[in-house]
Amino acid sequence: MVLEKETHKFVFSWYTKSNKYNSIKLIDATHHMQPYDLPDEMKSFLQTLNPTYIQKREEAKLNIDATDADVRNYIGTYFPRSYSEVRSIYQEICKNQTASSKFCPDETARILSLGCGSGPDLLAAIDVIRENCPHVKKIEIFAFEGNEYAITYAKRILSKEQQLTKVRLEIAICQFKFDSIQSFSRLSNILLTKNLSFDLIQTSKFCGELLIQHIQEPYYYFAMTFSSFLKPNGFILILDVTIKNENGLFYPQILNREISKFEKNNPEFKTVLPVPCNCWAAQCDRHCFSGVQLGMGKFCFRLLGRTSMVNSLNIRHENRRYIVDYFGKACFYSERFHQVADAYTFG
Repeated sequence: MVLEKETHKFVFSWYTKSNKYNSIKLIDATHHMQPYDLPDEMKSFLQTLNPTYIQKREEAKLNIDATDADVRNYIGTYFPRSYSEVRSIYQEICKNQTASSKFCPDETARILSLGCGSGPDLLAAIDVIRENCPHVKKIEIFAFEGNEYAITYAKRILSKEQQLTKVRLEIAICQFKFDSIQSFSRLSNILLTKNLSFDLIQTSKFCGELLIQHIQEPYYYFAMTFSSFLKPNGFILILDVTIKNENGLFYPQILNREISKFEKNNPEFKTVLPVPCNCWAAQCDRHCFSGVQLGMGKFCFRLLGRTSMVNSLNIRHENRRYIVDYFGKACFYSERFHQVADAYTFG
């Protein structure tokens, strides 16, 4: 989103910035993750929320403490980016014929989101489902967020989304503060009483906030706690920024270390993307830096599913040199191969 000098109106748009990641010669150059813009009607609606655009130096902060002005600045500055990141990942699933057949296969799709903020991850998931799953008639959303201002805006945005789609939305966004590892257990107990299972379990840039609060191994405990609620053909998305923590470790390194630990302790679950993690996570102990750049945004993620489902996708290709970050670095286990491929697509 940019500010027009003459009209002083906010206009949502994407910029494509050249980088080494995008210039790498792949087996098929079309197999890069693609950015996705917000639908025009939603862009117009977000302008009615009085968003501001102040690009701040990328640093970790607790959104639980955000003011109304902070949330409006997030909507104006970062909401489109977060939407695009989550949507680009789910769209990769839908590009693959086998994977798309397993994506929300029932008439009712159910989404669980932790730390949903003002809702960009939810909006992205809804748009992917309604555009790629015509059989889905209803989407049930269960989301948890600690900031009351963010919840207010999320409800308004998703209410507008209901006006724009024929799919019926049932939305429950609850205020829930995560302040310790025990918070995961408390929320798990709440979900157990509802006897629920989910097609999509997702968290976007939330676990990093727990790191700021010195909550240990948030990615690991997120996966450990909520994977049991995943449907047989469901997907778990864990996404975060690529900054450093106070100890000098990058969030992608921490995420990869903890999710690889989760997979080793729980072999019934397996990474879908990045592809090299699908191939070698069981033996990997390197905890590398990984990341994607889309437009101005940089992020890291792991997409997981139940092993039986993931194996059925047949995405394992161990004879390729997978590029895992936007600097052009290859996965250690794939460096010996010559054919170059994007680690974040099914290409």
